[in-house]
Amino acid sequence: MNVLLVNPPTGTRYPQPPLGLLSIAGALEAHKHRVAIVDGNIEELWMGLVRGKAKVADVVGVTVNSLGYRQAVGVIEMLKSVRPDVPVIVGGPHASALPVETWEGTGCDCVVEGEGEAAMVEMLGGKPLPVGVVGRGPRLEMDRLPMPAYYLVDHRRYRPHAPHGRRRPFMPLVTSRGCPYRCAFCSKSVFGSSYRFQSPARTLEELRFLKQMYRIREVAFYDDTFTLNRNRVMELCELLERSGLDIEWSCETRVDLVDPELLGAMRA
Repeated sequence: MNVLLVNPPTGTRYPQPPLGLLSIAGALEAHKHRVAIVDGNIEELWMGLVRGKAKVADVVGVTVNSLGYRQAVGVIEMLKSVRPDVPVIVGGPHASALPVETWEGTGCDCVVEGEGEAAMVEMLGGKPLPVGVVGRGPRLEMDRLPMPAYYLVDHRRYRPHAPHGRRRPFMPLVTSRGCPYRCAFCSKSVFGSSYRFQSPARTLEELRFLKQMYRIREVAFYDDTFTLNRNRVMELCELLERSGLDIEWSCETRVDLVDPELLGAMRA
C-alpha cells in the first residue's frame, strides 16, 4: 500500500525530525508498504504537498500534537474533501491523551492510542480498517523495531535547540520508552509506565549507521529517563569509547539516577 504520513506544523522555531513517524515508516517498509512523509515543521507549503501526495495514497496517517491540533483538523478536512475514499488514521501525543475527543473533533476515521508501529502494521495487514478509537497495540521490544526510515526527511533542514547542536550534523535519538515515575508536571504517565530499552549493541549499531550515512557529530538522547537502567548506560559508554565514533552526546534524566562513577563514564 502507498502510505502518506503527515506531521502538521506546531509553530516551533527549532523543528526536530519526526522520530515517531520515521519509526512507523521503518516498520511499514519492513512489511513492503511504500511510505512518504510530509513534515509541516520544515515545509512552508506543506498543505499543498499533502494534497499532491494524497492523490496516490491508499491511507494517510496524521500525528497530532496539542500545539498542532488546529493544523491537524485543517489537513484532515482538506483530505476528506479531495480524497473522501482514503482512510485517515490519527495518532500521536494528543490523540493518546484524548483519544475520544480527538476522533470526534478531527473527523478522522480512527485514532490509535500509544505506540504506532505494531498497530499500523496490523491495521494495514489486509483486514477492514477499524472505525473509532483503536486500543493500545502491543508494545514491542525495542531491539525488534526496524531501523527508522531516516532517509524520508531532509535532516539538513532541522534546527537543534540549545544546548544541543554545538557540533553539526546533529541528530536526536530515542533508545528507550516509558517511565515508571509519575511526576505531576510531566505528561509521560499518560503513555504508561512500562519501561523498555534498546540493548547497548543495538544503540551502537544505529549510531554507526547515522555516522556513516549522515556524518553526525552530535546526538541528543531524547529518552524520558536515559539513566534509569544504570548497567545499560555503563555498557553503552564502554562500547562508544571503544568504537572511536567521535560523537558528542547528551541526555535527559533525573538527578537521583546518576552518581560520580556513572557521570565519569558518560563524560569519557
